[in-house]
Amino acid sequence: MTKRKDKKAPVKISASEKQEKVELVSNEENLENENVIEPKEEILVEQAETNAQADEMVTQEVAQEEKSEKSTSKEDKSKSKIDKNKKEDDKKKPKKDKKERKGLKRRTKETVSELKKVTWPKFPEVVKKTGVVIAVVLIFAVILFGLDSLFGFLFNLLPKA
Repeated sequence: MTKRKDKKAPVKISASEKQEKVELVSNEENLENENVIEPKEEILVEQAETNAQADEMVTQEVAQEEKSEKSTSKEDKSKSKIDKNKKEDDKKKPKKDKKERKGLKRRTKETVSELKKVTWPKFPEVVKKTGVVIAVVLIFAVILFGLDSLFGFLFNLLPKA
């Protein structure tokens, strides 16, 4: 059985722990029949319920993993047949062209999927930010022009050798 990162591994429960859970559940039923439940017993009842739910979830996950393993083994068999056919076709075609096509297709698919994830700004926001950029560029242009003029004037004052 393979472990997945996104799911927890199944938890193995010993026979004694199972028996304790059964006893808790039976105690719960007895207490409900008596209509007298103390606060500590309420907590135990809730814990027994959550444990039972967790056990059900674990068994469902294990069953799903077994189904997925069976389906992947069937897919692997069909893929191996397809791979054999592809290998025969690959011998006929030059390898460089095929690799380049796969790489280009893969890159374009990745690019398109990334562009779909981008949150594009609205037009008024773009106009405001463009105005800010133009203003900053003009301010620095004036500063550089002033410094260039100042240094040019000071350079002209120096004696020529």
